Amino acid sequence: LVDPVVRLAVAVVAACLLGSLLLRASSDKEGAEDEPASERSPQSRLPRTLTNLRHTLAVIATGALLWWLPRLDTTPEAMLLAAVYALAVLLMTPEIVAPILRRLPTGAASMRLARRQLLRDSGRSGIAVATLAAVLGLPLGYLALLDTMIRTAEAGVISGVAPQQISLEPRGGKFLPPPRAVVDTVEGRIGLTDPVRLRYLWSKNTFVLIGGTGNGAVLALDSPEDVARFGDLQLSTEQQTLLTEGGMLTWDDQEGDRRTLSLPDGATQRSVAELPVAAAEFAQAWQQGTSGVLLTSTARRLDLPVSSGAFVYTGVSDDEAAAARRAVLDAGLDPKQVVIYESPDGIYVPEALYASAVGLMLIVLGTSVVVARTQVATLRSYLGGLIAIGLPVGWVRQVIVLQNTAIVAMSTVLALVLAIPPVVITAALIPDFVLSLPWRWIGLVIVAFFVAVLGATMISSRRLRAADRFAT
Repeated sequence: LVDPVVRLAVAVVAACLLGSLLLRASSDKEGAEDEPASERSPQSRLPRTLTNLRHTLAVIATGALLWWLPRLDTTPEAMLLAAVYALAVLLMTPEIVAPILRRLPTGAASMRLARRQLLRDSGRSGIAVATLAAVLGLPLGYLALLDTMIRTAEAGVISGVAPQQISLEPRGGKFLPPPRAVVDTVEGRIGLTDPVRLRYLWSKNTFVLIGGTGNGAVLALDSPEDVARFGDLQLSTEQQTLLTEGGMLTWDDQEGDRRTLSLPDGATQRSVAELPVAAAEFAQAWQQGTSGVLLTSTARRLDLPVSSGAFVYTGVSDDEAAAARRAVLDAGLDPKQVVIYESPDGIYVPEALYASAVGLMLIVLGTSVVVARTQVATLRSYLGGLIAIGLPVGWVRQVIVLQNTAIVAMSTVLALVLAIPPVVITAALIPDFVLSLPWRWIGLVIVAFFVAVLGATMISSRRLRAADRFAT
């Protein structure tokens, strides 16, 4: 956990330093606005310089994004892209916040007063929104990316066999026949019989390809019935006839109703047969590493190399599959020679990833409480003045709650703008990414964020009194 903790600490320190600089610049700007133009010192021009610098950096970051998008192809690049995107958005937060503040509802008197105060101190409001959005955007983006990567990993995990199947094979893989002792143990103790005996069009010296593409091995099975139960499909009459008459079923993306079988001949491919083909929705577990299937009789008629491979039993329940592996283990044999179906849903996610999510959430809650208390402390003199002129304490507290509610709402929307688009762009541009947004967890984080800010606001404003108008 050292690495994620260090990264989080560096991010927090950098954010605090940046926030301090922005607060100082905002304070300098307010003081400069009260000075006559002729008396302004070089220090009073600092806010305008910082604004120009901020706009320049935002333009540079936007240009970098537009240049980088067509070249995005790895997850680390996507994470760096998200950071640059967040920087570009946050640099323009003041220009985003001010128009929204002017459009806040003005129905109740407390709402009008809250809106006027926010507009009067728009620099402080913008910094509060940017700070909370940046902090809230971290866990939201992290959760979205983590869920997307988990779903992508699950989609890429394909079991060694199809559901309700087990495969007996040596440690060398499915291209070799299983040890006789393993077959006898499984059939003798579990009672499984009549396996589909896999055969492949290859030998130690050569192998058959479809169309010279090299996209997987070619299977050879004994009968159309074996093809159907092994591939977990229902063969049509036309498909059965095609196989029986010497054709082949394929699951590649090539067009046409005929395929050429070829053998390596030095640096080239030598065509040995052209067969009629039909497309088939073969079991996904067996599509990996294979490209087609024909009958063993067809392969031998064409004098193609045929090698024996694994034994596959179909119609096997989960209990029978577990019992087969346990029987092999009890017999002192290698249980990995019994390949059973395993759901891809249970992929392993390192605990450090969840720990990082929890750490980010704690940072969100802590920062939100600090920002809420700072807002109350900053306005204590102003709110104390309202109480001094006779306004009820409860009504004044309502003003500060409305202010912080508006800030939290803007921060939440901005955080979603920071967190969601980079993940969507990553899923769209990087092949095989499966977009998944955990809205339930995102909603939970947002609710906790609202509760923390508004709760801290209520607690901090409980002791407001008229004497606070003398606070500095």
